[in-house]
Amino acid sequence: MGVLIFLGMLSWASTRCQKPETGDNATLSFSTTTLTFDTVFTTLNSSVRRLVVYNPHRFEIKTLIGLAGGKQSRYNVNVDGEPLPLEGNKEFTILPRDSIFIFVKVNIAPGSQNLPFLITDSLIFKTGTVVQDIDLLAYGQDAYFHVADPSTGYCIVARENETTCWQNDKPHVIYGAAVVDSMGTLLVNPGTRVYLHQNGRLWVYRYGSLQVNGTADDPVRFQGDRLEHGFENDYAQWDRIWINESPRNNYIHYAVIQNAFVGIQVEPLFEVISNENRIENTIIKHCAHTGLIGRAANVVVLNSLISRCGVANVQLCAGNFLLNHVTIGKYYSSGTNSGPAMLLSNYYEYAQVEGNNVVYQTISGNTSVSVLNSIIYGYNGNELVVQKKDNVSMEWNFECCLLKKENEDAGHFVQCLFNKDPLFADLSKEDYTLKAGSPLIGKGKSTNLTTDLNGKTRKSPPDIGAFEY
Repeated sequence: MGVLIFLGMLSWASTRCQKPETGDNATLSFSTTTLTFDTVFTTLNSSVRRLVVYNPHRFEIKTLIGLAGGKQSRYNVNVDGEPLPLEGNKEFTILPRDSIFIFVKVNIAPGSQNLPFLITDSLIFKTGTVVQDIDLLAYGQDAYFHVADPSTGYCIVARENETTCWQNDKPHVIYGAAVVDSMGTLLVNPGTRVYLHQNGRLWVYRYGSLQVNGTADDPVRFQGDRLEHGFENDYAQWDRIWINESPRNNYIHYAVIQNAFVGIQVEPLFEVISNENRIENTIIKHCAHTGLIGRAANVVVLNSLISRCGVANVQLCAGNFLLNHVTIGKYYSSGTNSGPAMLLSNYYEYAQVEGNNVVYQTISGNTSVSVLNSIIYGYNGNELVVQKKDNVSMEWNFECCLLKKENEDAGHFVQCLFNKDPLFADLSKEDYTLKAGSPLIGKGKSTNLTTDLNGKTRKSPPDIGAFEY
């Protein structure tokens, strides 16, 4: 089967009487709401995009048109043969049931190397008291563009029974939802950079497979496409990597995933399948909501760092989960520090849109969580929260871990440390390696992980956390 879109939209209707439109409060119609330039700016010229502005009314309209960016704008605009000034605006008349043509070009010198990755502006239309705008979106580097079809909201990047390989010779830009379809496979080569526009996501649809093959020297990067200074602390630039059920395994090896609403979310759409979703040698950070969500799935996380997330760093619900040598640091620096570093539960709520209503269903399942050699720490007094319902089983245990926790529940912790300063090297620089004298040095349990996240050989016994001292 092809992709089924399970995205609902709520709609509201107003029953108030509306004033009849006149030339002073009329709305215009546009051929598109966004002009996107996927130009290669290292070549001679950028391409020109056309916008058609319609007056659907029986009366003429006078509208003021201007660029929001003013003198700083990188766009040149021509309206029905007349250049638009960079400063201020200019009035244009559109006859009844008529239209005007606007041509927009990005004004960038060939060979510019220090451009922001994303170059944005807006065309502003002011018609009496009504203000409308058209987004202008250009990319300052050559890239592979995966742009969603406006009619569906997604584009297919690996079709049914197809294996697609993303090369690392230039960045990949996702605009909307990029989908790995049923029985499709997406391979991501070492060193590949994936930039996602606002609300963009990588969706591994049911029966699809994702194989991220980064290396220690060439990790794969997933992040927002706003690379200008100041956007590094925008913790919700894009949506998430969303992985559904499949008989085939998913693998993320040596990746950096940052500035998403949710870093990775693994959950079934219809059925629970016991494939493995392995996240190894990976950094997930700066997520506005949660770094990793696992629901009714098998998830293994090894040698990884999950830090600075807004609601929770990790949520593991109603599935089978194994974590070994994972550092989970709840040091959120943007907004409130609302939730724990780790939430464990044998149930979760699933939201469905039915008509104009959102209906929540509670999904529960037998749960097993095993955490070894890991750090669960942060600013809160209690960084581990366990929630459970009695109708299904829940087993959870921690061995050779450090936890920030108010109460030590008997029977769930073996050789664990509580509420001791881990002595991270430098939290201000997000350096979670250990200082000399850390209580975590040599307190771990030897397993088959012989190197740490930085590729350093682990001692016997190893240190607790993702990094060996």
